[in-house]
Amino acid sequence: MKQRMILKPDQVQRTSFNKEMKKSLEVLQLNNSDLKTFLKEVSMRNPFIRYSSQDDTDADFTMFATQSSSLLEVVQEQNRWEKESIPEDMVEYLTSMLDSNGYFREDLNHLVVHSLYSKKELQRAIFRLQRFEPVGCYCFSVKESLRVQCEMSQKAASETGEILCEYLKELSCKDYEKICDATNLTMEEVKEGLAFIQTLHPKPACNYATDAVVLQPEAKIYVEKQSVRIEMLQQDFELDILEHTSRELKAYRQEAKSILLQVQKRNLTILQILQVLCSYQKDFFLSGSSLHHCTLKQVAQQCGLHLSTVSRAIQGKSFEFENRYYPIKFLLSHDGVSDRNASEIEEKIKDLIHQEDRYHPYSDAKLQSFLKQQGIFVARRTIAKYREHCGIVSSNQRKIKE
Repeated sequence: MKQRMILKPDQVQRTSFNKEMKKSLEVLQLNNSDLKTFLKEVSMRNPFIRYSSQDDTDADFTMFATQSSSLLEVVQEQNRWEKESIPEDMVEYLTSMLDSNGYFREDLNHLVVHSLYSKKELQRAIFRLQRFEPVGCYCFSVKESLRVQCEMSQKAASETGEILCEYLKELSCKDYEKICDATNLTMEEVKEGLAFIQTLHPKPACNYATDAVVLQPEAKIYVEKQSVRIEMLQQDFELDILEHTSRELKAYRQEAKSILLQVQKRNLTILQILQVLCSYQKDFFLSGSSLHHCTLKQVAQQCGLHLSTVSRAIQGKSFEFENRYYPIKFLLSHDGVSDRNASEIEEKIKDLIHQEDRYHPYSDAKLQSFLKQQGIFVARRTIAKYREHCGIVSSNQRKIKE
């Protein structure tokens, strides 16, 4: 009996759904400027989309056509060809944490704290990204970058160069004899390795366009009668849906309808997230007080959205408040008082200090940890401020010497 493979209807529907969801997430991730660029490109090939904008000029098209590739674009293109690609969100996050030379501005622990990923996941991704072109980016130091470049090079002198990466200070001082003693390399090998290192790139990302974007706000936030109001700024494009029976034009019309729905969903998602954030940070807008504790996870739960969806929605997007532009991420804070007033926090600090062992008094960091267990998230420096306001000296001064 011959066997036949039958494609079930539900399998087709599931594939179509995932493709549509992917497109929707891609549109959601676009900031205002990128959304305009995307709509311009689509309008050039789809007769159902008519894009118009008062602030667009012919120079804009020239700018987009001649702009050199950014590091993110180059890396993402390589990532797409990988058998097991790194999640795009992770690549974007790690790239956003680089300086113009391709090095991380913060240490690994800082990257972990401010991301959605574990330390192990980030380490694995960073290891792979360091070996993408341009080799040596996504490193924490020049020494690490040069070592990676040596490792990836096929030249014979690269092995010596990798050893010499540990002696950059001695190389700069031309203290070659000290290097020979420490490595058992000959003077000739050291000079050969040095010549190879000098061919490497200490600033591997400097020839790529930066990913800095001129902020174009998605919304304007203002205060009216002690209430925080959100006004979504209008997108300046039009979408026409025409009637045609041609199968080819029918496909264009369906694409146009789909894009319109995706843009509408994008705007509603951003509005929903801003409403939750403004609710958490109402005091900031009304009185300019410090931000309250508010994390990406809390916002996702309040909105009923996946954590990664919220992350995509606010990536690279901003709002206007009192004639200033702020990234939406500004409203997220791991510190804050979590809906507790200052006097209540001061009372809790006094209670904790009253119960402490005077031979081993609590430091401000320890007090911060105790308050965190009670759902009160306050920075250590804020603890010190409250403690001093209560007239309580530091732990070193409170300590009774044995």
